[in-house]
Amino acid sequence: MAAGNHRPSFGQAIGNAVFSLLALLATALPASAGQHCVLVKNGEQIFKHIAAPDTQLRVSFNHSMYGSAVEEIFQVQGDGFRLIQLRYSERRLVDFYGYESAKFVGGAWIVTPQQRLFPALDLHASPEASMTIALISPLDPKRFVIQNIKALRIRVVSCNGTRRG
Repeated sequence: MAAGNHRPSFGQAIGNAVFSLLALLATALPASAGQHCVLVKNGEQIFKHIAAPDTQLRVSFNHSMYGSAVEEIFQVQGDGFRLIQLRYSERRLVDFYGYESAKFVGGAWIVTPQQRLFPALDLHASPEASMTIALISPLDPKRFVIQNIKALRIRVVSCNGTRRG
């Protein structure tokens, strides 16, 4: 039989289809429509991290006046970072920032502020601040963490490198 006239059997055709499907699944896929990439620039270092849906950006630091722990929690979105919660280790910080209501839960004063969208975050810390950022996803047990930050710029980009929003 000539090579060009060979027809695969039904079993071979199924085998080829399964092999093709497995090869396709093994190929690295780009971020899905629900994912964004968070670009973090720390001085000259640049990090890019895929943020699955429901990823949070948590910025933790010590307050410059009181030395108390503060945590700002943002939801990562295609157009930036939405502030969703503030956590203070001391009640006086709630009062300092003028919030009228806070709940004490699990050792922290929790404030749910009016939601605000930040297209990018420019973070600057004093040497005493001990600033840390963490990207936390319910779908990915690995956390992206940077500690001891002095200056940082964070923004959401498409996963192929162009700016979103």
